[in-house]
Amino acid sequence: MSQKKLFSFIFLGVVLTALIVPVAEAAIGFNTDPASVNINDTYRVLRNVINFLLGFAAVGATVFLIIGAFNWIGSGGSAERIQTGKTIIKDSIIGLLMIILAAVLVNTIIGLIGR
Repeated sequence: MSQKKLFSFIFLGVVLTALIVPVAEAAIGFNTDPASVNINDTYRVLRNVINFLLGFAAVGATVFLIIGAFNWIGSGGSAERIQTGKTIIKDSIIGLLMIILAAVLVNTIIGLIGR
């Protein structure tokens, strides 16, 4: 692996960690007093964990969208690479839409149950 690729992976890891750590802290931060814990706290923690995982999946889909765009832009006129880029972009957009739908469904269901 070249130094440029290694630096890119390390930089991406640092950026993703900086974005994920506050979300993870919010997802697991709940009331620790056992006497005051109720079922709504459980639903809140469940919702936060699911939203964290969906957010992580959305970041992955966005990365694939960017990769597809780079494939298309850097195709140099090659029909095969253009098609590969288009397919990656299409699949990542479908993935993002599925993630958004899942987030809406999960939050709606937990919101209705958690009342």
